Amino acid sequence: MSQHFDVIILGGRLSAVITAALLAKRGLRGLLVDQGELASMDAGLFYDLATVPSGSPVMEAVYRELGLESELPKKGRPLSPILQVVLPDQRLDLSPDRAHFLAELERGFGAAAQPVKAILDRWTSLEAEEGQYLSAAGELPAAGFFARRTADAALRKHEFLGQSLTEAQLFAGLPPLLAELFLAPLPFLTHFDARRPDEVKTARFLRPLLRMMRGLHRLDGSKGARGLFLEAIASRSFEVRRSAAESVEPGGKQVLVRLAGQREPVSAEVLIDASADLSGLDVVPNNLRKKDFAQVIQSVKPKGFLHTLSLEIDEAVVPPGLGEQALLLNGRRDPTRYDLSDPDAEDRPIWLTRRPSIDEARVQLVASHPVSTVRAHAQSLDHLEEVMRARIERLIPFLMDGHPEIHALSGASAIKHKQPVLPHPLYDLALDPRTGLTGVGTQTGWKNVLVAGPTVLPGLGAEGEYLSAIQAADQTGALIGGGKKKRTLASV
Repeated sequence: MSQHFDVIILGGRLSAVITAALLAKRGLRGLLVDQGELASMDAGLFYDLATVPSGSPVMEAVYRELGLESELPKKGRPLSPILQVVLPDQRLDLSPDRAHFLAELERGFGAAAQPVKAILDRWTSLEAEEGQYLSAAGELPAAGFFARRTADAALRKHEFLGQSLTEAQLFAGLPPLLAELFLAPLPFLTHFDARRPDEVKTARFLRPLLRMMRGLHRLDGSKGARGLFLEAIASRSFEVRRSAAESVEPGGKQVLVRLAGQREPVSAEVLIDASADLSGLDVVPNNLRKKDFAQVIQSVKPKGFLHTLSLEIDEAVVPPGLGEQALLLNGRRDPTRYDLSDPDAEDRPIWLTRRPSIDEARVQLVASHPVSTVRAHAQSLDHLEEVMRARIERLIPFLMDGHPEIHALSGASAIKHKQPVLPHPLYDLALDPRTGLTGVGTQTGWKNVLVAGPTVLPGLGAEGEYLSAIQAADQTGALIGGGKKKRTLASV
């Protein structure tokens, strides 16, 4: 006989634990199935840093409902600087204080940085307009004729959102290297890659970048941002179980889930898949799949990810002043070095996290680099790891004198070392050709099977995970208790 819950959530990503915390607070009995994601939590890695919620109605609403408004400053500390940018010949320490931020850019770029103040003012104004669009558009992605009509009507009032950064002239007057400084963080802040301004939509660029520039918090301990929400469900009627779905069988009134290593299935009124690639819905038997279901699943399969490498070295060889979070732009652009037809060959930004090692005399550097799944499968990741190490060695010339221990934290080799990190998926640039924000809708072909997580709003990054979580939680409550209608950003 199966164990029955009100709701089962598959995944351990940020959106999964937020959804669980909201539903637990509302009195529902649930099961959160951790498919290995929670084991990757680490407050020091970029993925689990907390962004400042100010300016995001949906993030503020989640913290307010869970009573966590005051927890962020108490349980963590703001990063200072928020980011250190390493260029071929200098370092820039970027602060959330606008005056300090501008002064640092002028120190590094001189008169070439003078247009930045006016550009940032314009970006901030456009970001406010984007918020108006998100509110007027209703639930995103828009599902159904009337919802799409509402979203399209809102978009016509803010057409700049669908323009590329080049078309909108958002980098006008900036030298290429300074423009790259602003563009380079995007694959780490969102779930879309970014190479050139002419292929990045304005909507996908503004909110994530400006949100990071307002500040990042490193939370105490080792649980990261997800730890806040896990604590919120710890004393409530939500169970967390380490397993994976072997099969999901949707039905009219309940969903049956068979978990790996467990003899008896579990069931629930509602199932929410909050995984990065909808792997929970991948195991729905073919004879139960709805029309066009396979196309939806395939459309959100990651086209790339961040490959993460760990380098543990003697602290004595680390340059003084190396930031806790650094972005390496010290790659080389010489086209004679690589095949121009190979999109992954040129050097890309590397996000570097510095953190203490167990050995007090050592330090760990965790480096992340965007890579396509095509390259990962065709050539493995060995060559990329050599390139990453060489670039870090340019930053730390005495790297090899520090007795480095190097191994991967993502990909197949990470499993061998038993230290995997949460994959950060990168989706197709054309997933939403209009604004570059939305992915797939929270609703599926089954009334009681929902979707949350990065597949819903990949272009909004962490904010998108908050919004998809609150949408999924509201839809679940309406299905189970006939409660209030699902909320959108407009009604938060």
